[in-house]
Amino acid sequence: TNYIVDLNYRNLNGIIQKSNNVLFYPSIRVNHTMFDGKLKFEANVSGYEQHYFSGSDGGSYNSGVYKNALTYNPTDPIKDSAGNWTEHTDKTDYMNPVSLLMETHGKNQNTDLRTSGTISFRPIKEINIQLLASRDLYNSVRGYAETKKNYSNIRGSKNGYASRGTTRSEDDLMELTATYDKRIKDHHLTALAGYSWLKNNYQDYWMQNWDFPTDEFSYNNMGAGLALKRGETPESSTQTENKLIGYFARINYSYKDKYLLAASIRREGSSKFGADNKYGNFPAISAGWNIAQETFMQEVRIFTSLKLRGGYGITGTEPNDPYKSLKILNFDQFAYIDGQWIQTPNLSQNPNPDLR
Repeated sequence: TNYIVDLNYRNLNGIIQKSNNVLFYPSIRVNHTMFDGKLKFEANVSGYEQHYFSGSDGGSYNSGVYKNALTYNPTDPIKDSAGNWTEHTDKTDYMNPVSLLMETHGKNQNTDLRTSGTISFRPIKEINIQLLASRDLYNSVRGYAETKKNYSNIRGSKNGYASRGTTRSEDDLMELTATYDKRIKDHHLTALAGYSWLKNNYQDYWMQNWDFPTDEFSYNNMGAGLALKRGETPESSTQTENKLIGYFARINYSYKDKYLLAASIRREGSSKFGADNKYGNFPAISAGWNIAQETFMQEVRIFTSLKLRGGYGITGTEPNDPYKSLKILNFDQFAYIDGQWIQTPNLSQNPNPDLR
């Protein structure tokens, strides 16, 4: 048995104030072998924790700070004689970069935990059976606030603005493979067969509110804003899930390591596709000539490797949206019935059973 534990800490500061980025990476890896190396176990736990200033509502740094630092009139005072920020609300794209930075608060907090394990069993020298399982769990919590003195609130009369959001994603993978590797004199044959299963689950929500009684809440008391009570604030939440499974096989053959032949087939099924086309077959074949191994090339020093290879195969791709093939209803329309507004469903997407 052997193991390794690793800790990595980084505190990165940019050239602009509040552009700090703090990361912490822990990892543990353990390997164990038994029965004279026939059975092997490997386990990994790794990930990171990160937090940084969210300079804009989108989670990335506010490019307007840097842009206005370049374009702002250097003779224009940062503050007036009364100690207030100098602002020009009559101009749409001219902002005080210092106030834009100082009257904005925010933080992104991300964690990612990755776990994986492998079991390998080699009953005889030529055969290796391996089972792999892994999970990648990602969480992100975001907060953003603009004070009452922020340019956008002065111009837009929002009187203090805040937003919150979070994202969570899970990627689960399981793969089982069996490999056969045999060399007989000048012939070398490798064969592989396997099965893979992958599931992804994604969740996200965000909310906004404005017109707060004080700046002291920042983004930590979202219900205190009056815009929510007036029904003016947008909010959103979503969750998606999809699965991908595959059966695959591959054969590689070489003669004297000069003449190469490979063939493979993969049958994959995805929940993203239409009811009549969940699965697809993807074959491939190729042949190669390792010219550098020929005797007439032994005295040629200008090449360290020279190979001629040709192949043909079919590949596939998935849509990003997991529900492209399904009928989808929206509830974003209202009808006035018997003196009141009633929420009504409407078709936003037709089913597509032929999506492939």
